[in-house]
Amino acid sequence: MLQAGNINHITPFLTTVSQSQVEAIMGAAYLILEQTGCTVDHPLALKLLSDAGARVDGNRVTVPRHVIQNALALAPKGFVMYNRDGQPAMDLTGNNSYFGTSTASPNQRHAWNISENPPVWKILNGEPG
Repeated sequence: MLQAGNINHITPFLTTVSQSQVEAIMGAAYLILEQTGCTVDHPLALKLLSDAGARVDGNRVTVPRHVIQNALALAPKGFVMYNRDGQPAMDLTGNNSYFGTSTASPNQRHAWNISENPPVWKILNGEPG
């Protein structure tokens, strides 16, 4: 529970899909990644995916179900993000969630004039927007 002044804010737990719906969504995602795949434009990411067992053809990557399931099994179930002073800032474990803007979205739009802004990583790397 968060406290702001004298107001208590309770974070509700919300379930919007059933377990069978989750399984159907996961099954569809597996099929898409196995059969259609995705485009990956980063050489190191292509190598990491290939080394993990994905099929790489140019920048098109298809990923077998067992590779995805292995990655999910090895991924941490949550983590804590820290601020610049080394203090915990966001506990991303359990059912915790946070909302805010994303500075790395590939298709950001300016809030006032709706023009497209380049992602921050491109600006930092000196790449054209």
